[in-house]
Amino acid sequence: MYSLRTGYRQFILGFTMIVGFASVLALFEMILIMRSVPTEPFIKRNGKALKRIGVIAMAIAILFFAKCGLYVTFLTLVCGFIFLLGSLFAFTLAELFTRAVEFREENDLTI
Repeated sequence: MYSLRTGYRQFILGFTMIVGFASVLALFEMILIMRSVPTEPFIKRNGKALKRIGVIAMAIAILFFAKCGLYVTFLTLVCGFIFLLGSLFAFTLAELFTRAVEFREENDLTI
């Protein structure tokens, strides 16, 4: 089994710490976005925050797929695909928010 391999516990501990730290960074970005929703959600900062979340999720997905090269489990593959889809979703939302800001600024200039 996996636990019999040398260094498995250290690898999993390091992997979990890196992924956990990156997830906390993404969570803080989401908190910043949620704070701006009651006042004005369509600002440039939210678009940039969503792009950062997308980059973080893509990095986590790459880490999960790289882990599959050493220790393949079904859950590792599922988590990799979930983070990959989450990153694509975040990039799509970032582009939508950027366009919404451009349309709002253009609309403010015409009125």
